[in-house]
Amino acid sequence: MTSVRNRCLKRLRHESVTKASPLPTSPEGEESGDDRLDDIVEFVVSHLSEREQRIFNLRFAEGCSYEEIAAAEGISKVAVWKHLSHAITEVKKHFNPRSL
Repeated sequence: MTSVRNRCLKRLRHESVTKASPLPTSPEGEESGDDRLDDIVEFVVSHLSEREQRIFNLRFAEGCSYEEIAAAEGISKVAVWKHLSHAITEVKKHFNPRSL
């Protein structure tokens, strides 16, 4: 019971903090969301293998599940996870090297 109570309190605190602070506006000179997405797409096309590009696109652009991607690519769900994990790691390393 204590752990459930603590999780509920934590969630309520998180919700109150996110409601209290509005989303920051980007200062002048900072890239907009669309520009960042364009940069990510350009990076994916230029740095990932064709299969990773297809899987990345199916997951994030088309919203397919791991099962749907596995069926479309003729691979297992674990292989889909491995390809996506590698792709996401590469994107993170390129765009935010301090996060790893």
